[in-house]
Amino acid sequence: MRVVVDTGMLVQALIRPSGSLEPALRRLRDNDFTLLFSNAWLGGLLDILAAPSLRQKYHFEDSDVQALIALLLLRGEPVFPLHPIAVCTAPYENHLLEIAVTGHASALVTTGSQLLRTPQIRAYRVRHLFQDIPLITPAAFLRLLG
Repeated sequence: MRVVVDTGMLVQALIRPSGSLEPALRRLRDNDFTLLFSNAWLGGLLDILAAPSLRQKYHFEDSDVQALIALLLLRGEPVFPLHPIAVCTAPYENHLLEIAVTGHASALVTTGSQLLRTPQIRAYRVRHLFQDIPLITPAAFLRLLG
């Protein structure tokens, strides 16, 4: 399974290592899915994790960030989007779609309500699709992993 995840999901997993998203990181470590990412996505994640206010509030160390990045580089696959997508008002959410389309993702895991309200993303029964790529919540992703 090839998956794009919202960086917020990884930040949450880092600040709550025994929280509800821990199984996703464990399954990534076990190579049960491939995380697709771009250089811009990775840079954005590093910027978020470098924020002093976040570090002070949640007390995680450089070693925690290094371990997460090492895992992403080991089990992830870099994607280099060639065609811009501009269906959302938020550039970051457009970029998630670009990674998903370029990387032939099985799913895009997001909590982004903006993505789910975008007209080009159609609701299909109980899930949302963009170019036949399901957009799913972290909870649905964890259920999918089993």
